[in-house]
Amino acid sequence: MNREDAIRKIMSCLALGDSPNEDEAKTALLMARRLMAKYKIEESEIGVEDDNPVEQKETEHIFTYRSSAWKAAMAMVIAENHCCMSFCQHRYRSKSYTIMFMGKSEDVRICIAAMNLAVAAVDEGILRNHLKGDSAYAYANGFTRGLKKAYNKQNEENESYALVLSVPQEVKDYTDGLAESRSSAQRKRVVDSAAYYKGFQDGEGHLTPRLEEA
Repeated sequence: MNREDAIRKIMSCLALGDSPNEDEAKTALLMARRLMAKYKIEESEIGVEDDNPVEQKETEHIFTYRSSAWKAAMAMVIAENHCCMSFCQHRYRSKSYTIMFMGKSEDVRICIAAMNLAVAAVDEGILRNHLKGDSAYAYANGFTRGLKKAYNKQNEENESYALVLSVPQEVKDYTDGLAESRSSAQRKRVVDSAAYYKGFQDGEGHLTPRLEEA
């Protein structure tokens, strides 16, 4: 693919970015960003203005550190690979927290879609394997670690992934004064290594194949 072909492909992907199908929109936007990084194509070359503001958005995912801290860890993994920062907002008079993402509006939309898909995959895996309690937590924790490894492998295979999916400086500037609200997942001892390993395998296989080859 030459540079001119890449520009045409990027414009097609951006058009698909408005698709009502979240999976299709996410895949198209990621493809566009990766091609722009790979071929060093500026936004001005494809007639795109930087009208993508930084925003913070609440997700539907609520958790407690006692039962589902893995959701906070998963949000971090997804955010750091999709140009965003993740936060955990404490719910008033409650021990629960809400997952938040901060970044440019399109990137936040992609993070939320990726989070929804990953949590759904964990829930499905727990049901499929008939897991409960600590075993279910071990599976979810393993899935998160496997997902992180999959992202790292994807970035290693294509250097432009890490470049284009890094957190923009303007997003970092927004979060400088919010460092205290960032939250890392409290670790919970894994008591079911078999469930953890199964989750790890499923998480490692969760990402779609490299988009350029799809």
